Amino acid sequence: MHNLESLLKTEINNNPEKYSKESIERVSKLARLIEERPERRMPYYVLEDIEDYQLIHHMHTEWIGKSTEEMQQDPNGGCTFYRALNRRVNKLAKGNKKYKKELLRKVFPQMRKDWFEYETLNDWKTEYSKHPEWIGQEVTVPRKDNSEVHTFYMELRKWAAKKAGDNKRYQKKLIRSIFPEITEGWMGYTKLEQWKRYYKKHPEWSGLNSSQMYKNPEFKGSNFCSSFHKWTVKEANGNEEYQKKLFESIFPRTKKDWKEYTNISDWQKYYDAIPKWKGKDSTYIRYDEKNHGNQFYCAVLSWTRREAEGDDEKRLILLKTIFGEGYILHTARRTKQQK
Repeated sequence: MHNLESLLKTEINNNPEKYSKESIERVSKLARLIEERPERRMPYYVLEDIEDYQLIHHMHTEWIGKSTEEMQQDPNGGCTFYRALNRRVNKLAKGNKKYKKELLRKVFPQMRKDWFEYETLNDWKTEYSKHPEWIGQEVTVPRKDNSEVHTFYMELRKWAAKKAGDNKRYQKKLIRSIFPEITEGWMGYTKLEQWKRYYKKHPEWSGLNSSQMYKNPEFKGSNFCSSFHKWTVKEANGNEEYQKKLFESIFPRTKKDWKEYTNISDWQKYYDAIPKWKGKDSTYIRYDEKNHGNQFYCAVLSWTRREAEGDDEKRLILLKTIFGEGYILHTARRTKQQK
């Protein structure tokens, strides 16, 4: 914390007629107490009037221009000051929200939003609709370029929690009515390159088409594929050819017609035709894009699942026949409901 006595003297010299004698005396007392007991909590209790807080605020030039949201995140005294001011304002306003706003604005005239006035879901939706530039922005993590929408999102969460009480499902429903994909983490993806970078983080998806992404629980890619498809539709804005081009830039149409493979000898024949697969595990095969390794592997998984009709032991025999005796079957983890 700065030396308050020095800051106070500077502010009074610069504005000799601005503050009352009583207010200056109370802030002087605050400064002395801090000097005498620097290890103790800030003694804001000695302040009584909003003018006292105006004086303190103007003494700290680094606070000028900051919003109330920024003050609450300031670890260098700003957060403590704002909390003390908020307590005093609540005491003076006695539940009158309009008067509370007026008092706060005497210290923070640049205060942008009065979130406590947003009482219904429609209020929040109306505010969101005024900002088309917010659409698609990341909201859960604060950044320099998303401070407004991040603040909006955090305040919406507070309101939804209060509105829903202990009903967590209703709370999520309220939030998702404005941010429908908030749990997926892809809301901030506005460019194709962002989707491609995420896709590349999952080499196990390499070479898969959309059908394989949806149908193979082993790879847990259905949510990504679905969200990406929704984004391409929105991005294309009715242009079907462009939407198709965007989607196939990550999920091209299958180059092999695996429907022609109806028995185990068909699969063995394809496998044997790729010499470099001999003795390699399934991971190596799946990374072989040139020979459609991942598509082949996933197609085999689907075929053996149908052929075995739920019998994992029979399915494992089929897979070992194709991939060799060293193959290990990795089944999808069961949920509590399936057990």
